[in-house]
Amino acid sequence: MGYGRIGVGPRRSVGAHRISWILAGNKIPKGKWVLHRCDNPGCVNPRHLFLGDAAMNVADMLAKKRWNMRGRNHPKAKLSDNAIRVIRSSRATCQELAARYNVTDTLISLVKLERIWRHVK
Repeated sequence: MGYGRIGVGPRRSVGAHRISWILAGNKIPKGKWVLHRCDNPGCVNPRHLFLGDAAMNVADMLAKKRWNMRGRNHPKAKLSDNAIRVIRSSRATCQELAARYNVTDTLISLVKLERIWRHVK
């Protein structure tokens, strides 16, 4: 789930969390970002938001160990590195592999084509 967006003009949209911050009676000074305490990009609860800058955002990411979110380190990952190797070497169809690993055949196809999980060799 990503960041919500709200249209504020014919060709402009703003993050929903930023609008929530403003609607809660807060200002966003120039150069400041609205960051999430809860690490949920879709959250618009102003109690979960705080002001910061790019450096604070990176520091928060590092402190919470969110910098390596690819592959099996991603909280929504359904496959292991070993499963990726098996899938890539298998002669089974994408549909068969999808059923075996309880994922979609599109995901299996992307794995086989090395469009995703490229870091696994």
